[in-house]
Amino acid sequence: IGAEQMIALNAAVELDGKSFAAAAQEFTGAKERTGSAPERRSFLPVVFGADFGRLTAQHLLLVFASLIASCIAGIPLGIWAARSPAAGRIILPAVGVLQTIPALALLACLIAVTNRIGMLPALVALFLYGLLPIVRNTVTGLKDVARGLKQAGAALGLRAAQILWLVELPVAARSILAGVSTSAVINVGTATIAAFIGAGGYGERIVAGLAVNDSTLLLAGALPAAALAVLIEGGFGLLEKSLVAAGLHPDPLFVEGNGVIDAYRAATRGRTAADLNLDGRVDGADLGMLLGEWGAGAGNFADLNGDGVVNGADLG
Repeated sequence: IGAEQMIALNAAVELDGKSFAAAAQEFTGAKERTGSAPERRSFLPVVFGADFGRLTAQHLLLVFASLIASCIAGIPLGIWAARSPAAGRIILPAVGVLQTIPALALLACLIAVTNRIGMLPALVALFLYGLLPIVRNTVTGLKDVARGLKQAGAALGLRAAQILWLVELPVAARSILAGVSTSAVINVGTATIAAFIGAGGYGERIVAGLAVNDSTLLLAGALPAAALAVLIEGGFGLLEKSLVAAGLHPDPLFVEGNGVIDAYRAATRGRTAADLNLDGRVDGADLGMLLGEWGAGAGNFADLNGDGVVNGADLG
């Protein structure tokens, strides 16, 4: 194809609004046009075109493969940073700097390092971008665990690893899941840029639309990516409700001035008295609530044996 012919074909797509297939068919003579109006494509057939399934699978692979890797690395790094202030002063700034590097610049560096284009450098870039929210929220969640809960675990004879697994991580689960959710949503948007290096996904349509100034094709890539981000955000909200113990969610029953004691006792009829947070089981969260009332007088819901004071007898 000569230069003039190529310019004419590009103009047919960019200026006349023809599809790639129509312009190619006209050039090869497979479809003759005799003064007919330029072909305009409707939006929905473009969105749910033949490539929709392939692009969706590629985009999901980019997002969730990198997210799993970010969780595997980010949660232990967050635990380390929360336990060691010296490590935290290195880890948090390091993952923060990674987040500030422009996506295309990072992809260019990774292409040079891996000596290839496509899926591998894109996955590595998304993995690095996903670290900051996970590490930061893990640190925040662990530092917000009440000291009394950890001391209660130690008093029960739990080792440090057991306290971390049975007390600290369950209490910090809401914060950690919020970081994972943020990382996933960020990756959905960033993954569209991976199409510039041949990694596929919805960004493939965006790149093609930019190349020929096709707004329909641009939206056919941008809107599914936006919809996927919303679905992932909602999915993690449901996951949080199913995985995080009910006692760790904000409970209006225990807001001051709302008849706390009477409401609590009414709600616990027929239930185990030691289930202080109403989550259906007696565990470390109930122990933490009991310790919060330690030494208090009569009328407190943690006075389980009714002797007028919250003490070791109630712990038994």
